[in-house]
Amino acid sequence: DIGFAWSADRKNDAVWEQRFKELKQYKSAVGHCDVPWRSSEHPELSNFVRKQRAQYKNGSLTDDRIERLNDIGFEWSLL
Repeated sequence: DIGFAWSADRKNDAVWEQRFKELKQYKSAVGHCDVPWRSSEHPELSNFVRKQRAQYKNGSLTDDRIERLNDIGFEWSLL
């Protein structure tokens, strides 16, 4: 790694940070991070939550993001 970040990576990081902020606000409002699967009220946030679970399951989610999601009480599996 030579420390060069592609602009797409920075854009993706910015989007992730925005959705994470929205998820914290959602939890503050409703008391949990379980955004409905097909939420018409929060479609981008619903997609974000599904994507985090999928990336966690396939091992592609970074440790930092796992830790941050754990810190806010994110549920990785809904049974």
